[in-house]
Amino acid sequence: MKTFFNILQKHANCSIIKYHDNNDNKPFVFKDIENVFNQKDKQLDSKQFIISCYIDNIISKIYKRFGYVITGTTKILYYIPPFQKIRMYYNIFTKNNNTDYLFLDQYVDDILTIFSKAQRTYYAFSRLAHIYRLKKYKTVVTNDLLMTPLDKNHKNTFILIQNKSKYLFNLNDIVKIVETAITNAPNFFQEPNKAKNPYNNENLNYSTLYNIYFKLKTSGRIMSIIFHLYFLSNFNLDKFVLNNEAYLRDITIQKYIHNATPSVLYKSIATMLNSNFYSKKLAIHVNFPKDF
Repeated sequence: MKTFFNILQKHANCSIIKYHDNNDNKPFVFKDIENVFNQKDKQLDSKQFIISCYIDNIISKIYKRFGYVITGTTKILYYIPPFQKIRMYYNIFTKNNNTDYLFLDQYVDDILTIFSKAQRTYYAFSRLAHIYRLKKYKTVVTNDLLMTPLDKNHKNTFILIQNKSKYLFNLNDIVKIVETAITNAPNFFQEPNKAKNPYNNENLNYSTLYNIYFKLKTSGRIMSIIFHLYFLSNFNLDKFVLNNEAYLRDITIQKYIHNATPSVLYKSIATMLNSNFYSKKLAIHVNFPKDF
């Protein structure tokens, strides 16, 4: 995220590039902006100054609310969810935070233009970095989970990059890994887990999950309903379970019926019938077939 902040401030022509890692860097108070400007050099362009202060304030607010750890007297940025920067801009432009931002109406178009340019520049660099990783990183896994060799150029081959290494997966395998993790339900109670790379046991991050989803979209394969619901929940496990509890419960029951042996199912059904006040009066013949 520091890279994006750097690019954003460059596009805003900020005279000083700041990251707010240190506690001494306090957020700028917008309601005092005119007083501050009156104390500045009269040759400074007021519009540029106001926009620069706006950008500085946004960055400081993001640091304050999200993604840092405190080490001694220093705030060290480690992760900010990408959607938070969008949310912060939206809240300000729709005046959801406070009335100090009302004066920004005349600068909205300019600020959005700067933000859009920063986004394009940032994603261009991200794409360039991804191309570099694909070319330079070593491929450590070239077979699918059934030890069948994979062609990295095939439309159903997914390339996972972790720890400066490339792992090839059959698209069906990586989707199944994710779905198995997020539909985990011991004793039919939903306890989803984060999907992991089976070769190094590391979690699949948000960008990887999004890449898998859009790879599914372009592969011609029928979209997995579970994975699509996970995508609609922004890959948030708590929201995913909350929004789809009934469907996930049905899926869990179907998986249990499909995977359990006939003898196990027979015992489970017999236990269920015997535990009910009305059905326990039923007598099941000993020769009733267990296999069906």
